[in-house]
Amino acid sequence: MKVCPECGYENLNEMFYCRHCNYEFPDFDWNSVEHDIITIPMMSENRNIERNQFYKMMKKSSIKELIYLILECIVCYYGMCYGFYHNWFIYELCLGSFVLVFIYRCQFSLLFKLFNIKTTVLVNDIEFYNLRIQGFILILTTLWILTGVYPFMLYEKFIVLCYITFAGVLIPLLVGLGYFFRPNTFNEYNDYSFFNSGILMILMGSNVLFIMPYTNLFHKFPLLVNVVLLSLYFLIIFSILFPDIVNKYNKYDIRGKNSAYILYTMLGFLALFVFELILGILLGLMFF
Repeated sequence: MKVCPECGYENLNEMFYCRHCNYEFPDFDWNSVEHDIITIPMMSENRNIERNQFYKMMKKSSIKELIYLILECIVCYYGMCYGFYHNWFIYELCLGSFVLVFIYRCQFSLLFKLFNIKTTVLVNDIEFYNLRIQGFILILTTLWILTGVYPFMLYEKFIVLCYITFAGVLIPLLVGLGYFFRPNTFNEYNDYSFFNSGILMILMGSNVLFIMPYTNLFHKFPLLVNVVLLSLYFLIIFSILFPDIVNKYNKYDIRGKNSAYILYTMLGFLALFVFELILGILLGLMFF
């Protein structure tokens, strides 16, 4: 970590600008600096493979990929329609195959070309991976899961499964949207994403713990209790979506390698879960 000489704020070693006051740090050797990041080496390696594959696909013929995509959509549509009314396995197989091929072949690169979305960003003449790619994959994955669970919504006995799924995918969906619409917030100054898959899994589970009982209790809680619970819940969600704003009021960068920010966020969900259970018991809404 390095301290800003202007405001005293602690920043990651690889930052070009102070996250608190935007002070520009003197030039340094990017390749030799020690990177203060939260990441898993294997995931970083997989991300390199993923981006290289995406760059390779971006150079392929758009017309050829579009033809492939149209054919895949036709097969997927009729396969899902048939499976929905006759065999759920066929429905899930067609849906899963389409999404996996769509992501594996990086066919969404057509959208990047169409809307001229850059695959990299330049900061101080250094090229960085554009997290819009990662964000788009997260969004596609969560939509895939929601579409896959859709048939189960038609049967009341599967309602708990639907609740768990919807509550679980909410966090990665929001993170994906954050990556896509605010990519520089997460990695303009270093080439790593803040939320890796392991962290997202932990936050998904913690979020489910709060959402599951709340969906059954919110209409029984007094208005004041709902306001308090939802305010605390959205405060936690806000910190996940806008870590740069959290940094403004923090003593050091929450993405630093010694930061316990993710732990605090997870404990926040768990505390909220315990809080709603206690309120439910005190108000006579649940018993053990």
